Amino acid sequence: MEIQTIIIIGAIIQLITLICFFVLCANVSKISKSISGKNTFDSMFKMYLSLGETEKAKKLLLNEMKNDDCLQQCFCETDGLKAGARAKLTGEYAKYIKVLGMDFNFGEVDKIK
Repeated sequence: MEIQTIIIIGAIIQLITLICFFVLCANVSKISKSISGKNTFDSMFKMYLSLGETEKAKKLLLNEMKNDDCLQQCFCETDGLKAGARAKLTGEYAKYIKVLGMDFNFGEVDKIK
């Protein structure tokens, strides 16, 4: 009876450890992106600007914004989510948008229902 209990407890501990391992593996990309993602974007953006490659800089900026979670909320139907997400998105990327001469025209998007 004691051996069965020890085996069951050991199996449960191994299962918990395995689940924790897979959760950690799933988050590795998020961790590495948070460590180096923004620095890589910023340096690549500046490099394209210095070379006069504004189209490549625009593509890089749009790709970076596409990966941001708040981008989809900017264009959703819920007004409460839209306002906060739009402020965050335009604030976070304001210097890049300004350098490229781009601007969000949320008024046009809001006309579409």
